[in-house]
Amino acid sequence: MTEQAIREEAAQAVEEVAYEAEAPVAQSSQPQAAEPAPVAAPNVDDVVAKVLSRMDPSALQAMTRELLKPVIESIVREELNKK
Repeated sequence: MTEQAIREEAAQAVEEVAYEAEAPVAQSSQPQAAEPAPVAAPNVDDVVAKVLSRMDPSALQAMTRELLKPVIESIVREELNKK
């Protein structure tokens, strides 16, 4: 999965969360006020979870490995330098 594909998934997930947040207001039987009620900002953790759930598990694993590799290498080097 490329960065562009992840960006597209994230944009779609944000749109879905925003739509879900607006849906109860639109379905309300109460008359609409002159000014629309402010919509709460989507929870970033919820959107991230939605994007991650859509990712191919093998791509997610490969990306995780690539992201963690430099961190683990740094820790290993620090440990080796201590000895």
